[in-house]
Amino acid sequence: MRTATTPASLRARILAASTSTFHGDFGSRSAAFTAVVKQAHVSTTGTVSAAGIESISGDDAKVLVAATSRVTDATGANNEPRVWRLRVLTAADREVGPAAADAAAAVLSYKPDTVTADLARAHSHLTGDFATYFDKLGTDVVVPAATGRHTSSTATVTATSVVSADSGHAVALVFVSQVTTADDLNQPHHVQQFAFGTGRGR
Repeated sequence: MRTATTPASLRARILAASTSTFHGDFGSRSAAFTAVVKQAHVSTTGTVSAAGIESISGDDAKVLVAATSRVTDATGANNEPRVWRLRVLTAADREVGPAAADAAAAVLSYKPDTVTADLARAHSHLTGDFATYFDKLGTDVVVPAATGRHTSSTATVTATSVVSADSGHAVALVFVSQVTTADDLNQPHHVQQFAFGTGRGR
């Protein structure tokens, strides 16, 4: 794979592809990094010649990468090759699962005495078209059911799995056990279900 970048696009790509301590450290120093690259008129093209997984443990992996960069800059470098051996540590974003679990539980849980507050709390986890849809569903369906039939719903997240995550967007699979009670139900209604959730962060 070969890529050529400008200082701004390189900064954005590094931040988008990194997490945890490195993401924070580079983010705090990226302005200085960009200034140096511009001042020295650095142009670089990187080629990954090989990559292999060294080890996998749970959601974490170590990947060995062999790469070559060709650099041209104001100090006299003229397409000079530089060989790199890298060990890249990868990990699933550990904030995604808990955040997805909190959102799913909030969206699917409410009680007759607190339904308005419950819906407001659920709305705080939502954005875009789904937030608009959820508000209408709450007004037209949930509130009348909760106040009229004393419907209560309790959702418990039994498991989560991160499908994908980068610095600005994540997708998670959430497994939920939901119990619903109401005046016209002879016994609690149990449902096992799963849902995909997406979100933006950082």
